[in-house]
Amino acid sequence: MIIGTNPVYGHLTTVKLNRRWRGALINTSPFAIAVLCFLGLRLLPASFVPGFLSTDAPIPLRVSPSPVFNCAAHEGDTIIAKFVLENVGSANIKVLGAKTGCGCVVAQGLPVDIAPGARHTIDFNVLVGAADDSGNFVRPVKVFTTAGVGIVPLSVDVAVSP
Repeated sequence: MIIGTNPVYGHLTTVKLNRRWRGALINTSPFAIAVLCFLGLRLLPASFVPGFLSTDAPIPLRVSPSPVFNCAAHEGDTIIAKFVLENVGSANIKVLGAKTGCGCVVAQGLPVDIAPGARHTIDFNVLVGAADDSGNFVRPVKVFTTAGVGIVPLSVDVAVSP
């Protein structure tokens, strides 16, 4: 076993060689491993890169009637925001889940598969909180899918009544 200091990263590097020099095991920097993985993904043909890592494929989902849900409610009310997602692509799309910056928006019925040409309604239970300076309660929602870039941006915009 050979132990030495890595001159680039300044930490210990361990090289373990077997008796007949058939192979070596090298422990090196996590940063170097991340760089090698990134370069490996960039060198692979696009067909080998998973959809959620691809940066150039659009998501074949259409949101109707709009990616922004508008309504009026009082602070403390619970509303149901409905979004209809239509698969306009040629392959099944799995809607994995949704994420917001708070726990006030909860998606119902996920994960779900949407076949090509099919529509699916996703309901979000929204607990209306305090209004901002403009009198609205706005929450962005990211819906994660297995298609294209993988993120469908939605928004719930509630005009808070006094």
